[in-house]
Amino acid sequence: MGSPNDVPGIGWALGVERMMALLDKSVIPGKARPVAVIPIFEGDGDEAKAALSQELLDASLKISQTLREAGIFTWHANNQIWSETKEYIGVKKLLARANKMNCKHVIFLGCTEKESNSVIVKNLDTEEQQKVDITSLAQFLKSTEVTSTKE
Repeated sequence: MGSPNDVPGIGWALGVERMMALLDKSVIPGKARPVAVIPIFEGDGDEAKAALSQELLDASLKISQTLREAGIFTWHANNQIWSETKEYIGVKKLLARANKMNCKHVIFLGCTEKESNSVIVKNLDTEEQQKVDITSLAQFLKSTEVTSTKE
């Protein structure tokens, strides 16, 4: 390649795509799928909403931190819940974002759940949801499959 002298050598190559096609899919580890944590703000008055918002936000951030410390890949909707006009972005849009990110579960924390020290966990693959105690949340999520070979 570009040399006037003959250089002895032997070469061989196989493309990565061809290697991946030959491998059995069960041998390849799946990508970690995130768990979304979405605080749900309720209330009519602005003052009540602001006070509850901060409490729920703090509680949901604490849940996210606990899950991350347990080794669970977590996406928190903290920076996604307010629009530029300071209006709350609805749960429907946040769920669409979680689906786009290929989240396995969504964790909802509202006022009622905060008072009962529990959360609602929704499995986005099966659309099932159940109430789970906050203290056993990490164990519950680890017991369900959080990785997938979906692309």
